[in-house]
Amino acid sequence: ADTCPNLSPGTTIEGVGSKRTVTETSNLGPIKKVVTTEVAKGKATDNNGNVYRFTYDNVADVANVEGSATIYKGIMTDRFTLRGRGPVHLDNGFVAILTQEVGTDNFKLEPINSFGDSFDFEGGSGRCDPI
Repeated sequence: ADTCPNLSPGTTIEGVGSKRTVTETSNLGPIKKVVTTEVAKGKATDNNGNVYRFTYDNVADVANVEGSATIYKGIMTDRFTLRGRGPVHLDNGFVAILTQEVGTDNFKLEPINSFGDSFDFEGGSGRCDPI
């Protein structure tokens, strides 16, 4: 609840699951294209003992910017859902233009569409999207 305004004050949720990441690369002349797909699924429990299932899907489809071997730009889609018998139901995500410098933590997301208060695009941190 401290980072997600869609949760009631004092709510905590802890989960466990598995995540699979697949990265595919291809070269188109001097342009290198990289598509990274992440899928996570698991179970979560809130502080009142309610049980949920979560799903996380993220796809980053980028290519290096012409003339640069380290700056990549493209589209990222991101979605997190949490469903169960308890009162918490989350459906959060976004589609954004991703610019990233390879080998660093430097990245920028420019939102195209966003829902569920998933990400703070100005501050660069997650809100209701915990993964």
